[in-house]
Amino acid sequence: MLAAGGCEREVGTPTPEPPPPRDVTPELRAQIGELQKTVADQGQEIERQREELEAAQVAQEEMNRLLANAGTELLSVKDDLAVAKAGEAFEFAAVAALQQRGQWAEARLKYERFLAAHAQSPLAPHARRALQEVAAASTQRQAETKRLAATVNPDKARDDLQRKFRDGLLSVEELLAALKDQSSQQVLGLLGRPGRAFPNADEWGYNDAVINPETGRRGMLIVTFRSGVFAYLRVDYAGRKRVP
Repeated sequence: MLAAGGCEREVGTPTPEPPPPRDVTPELRAQIGELQKTVADQGQEIERQREELEAAQVAQEEMNRLLANAGTELLSVKDDLAVAKAGEAFEFAAVAALQQRGQWAEARLKYERFLAAHAQSPLAPHARRALQEVAAASTQRQAETKRLAATVNPDKARDDLQRKFRDGLLSVEELLAALKDQSSQQVLGLLGRPGRAFPNADEWGYNDAVINPETGRRGMLIVTFRSGVFAYLRVDYAGRKRVP
């Protein structure tokens, strides 16, 4: 096309009209809502996993510190080991090895036995310090076990705990962590009906339900309540009281 003056003028391509806005149907609105919920749930899951990772890192650092202290303790007592009686030295070294392997429940019990039997031993002060360390580590493990059971996946954690209890695989420490602050009804829901009744209604017995750390054999779990709340447990009727 020629413009005035004889020059050809290019005719521009007309701009296409934008499509009319799409009506938001109830179905589309529902899909958008589901998508937003999925994104929010994924964000919460990522945050939960981050918190668990941080907690696990803190727990690992504490365990490493306790193990390092245990190793230092062994080095510092070599002179006392040399002057102690052979039986005492062997017994102390065996318990310290349990502590280094993270078997705190067994180490705690055997340190207590060592102190009861060898109160005047040159190794007694070292045993007392080590006993404080394993007690702290055991308490931390109980707290971590209960926290994970409450936050990671409550239903799966509960199912796993019940399965391990039925199989007689729960340790005393795991039971203490699981039963702490639980009412009698909550314990009933968790462990089921007791297999043994006692004259004292505040005591329930579960036959062959837990390994006795003092004998290494399976024994009766006896759960005791105070005012309807879990107070302590024993393994076998003559066993010592174990509180959370």
